[in-house]
Amino acid sequence: MTAAWFFLWGAAALVQDLRLKKVSVKLLRTGCLGGALLAMLSAFRNGVPSGARLLAEVCGVLAGGLLPGVLTAGISRLTDGALGMADAWFVAAAGFCFGAFRTFWGSVAAVVLAGVFSLAGVAAGKLTRKSRLPFIPFLYAGMAWVVLGGVRAV
Repeated sequence: MTAAWFFLWGAAALVQDLRLKKVSVKLLRTGCLGGALLAMLSAFRNGVPSGARLLAEVCGVLAGGLLPGVLTAGISRLTDGALGMADAWFVAAAGFCFGAFRTFWGSVAAVVLAGVFSLAGVAAGKLTRKSRLPFIPFLYAGMAWVVLGGVRAV
């Protein structure tokens, strides 16, 4: 259920990023909140645990989204916004939906896809080294590659 949410919501973010070169904060917050809530529901599908197990489940879901999102936001700050804050929110939503492990590999796949696309664009004369591309389409494709391709958490 979280994958369906992510890919439907992510498609809306992808379209906004391609058309407007930005994504609305409301849409980004909706993605994170929806992903976190669905991840919690998924974690509790066999009943709500009590005590330490409940705390561990909640912390696991929160860490899965916050850790990748905060790391991406840090990269955004270090690169003076070359990687935008919308990308950090998108990665956080992916983290809530898929966990930190899959989100990491989805982000790696996105960088590879963006690199191949950029090299092809430069070689074809359509892009320059200074061209700026929206990154959410690559993140979306990278997450799809990892999630639908069957990468499992260790």
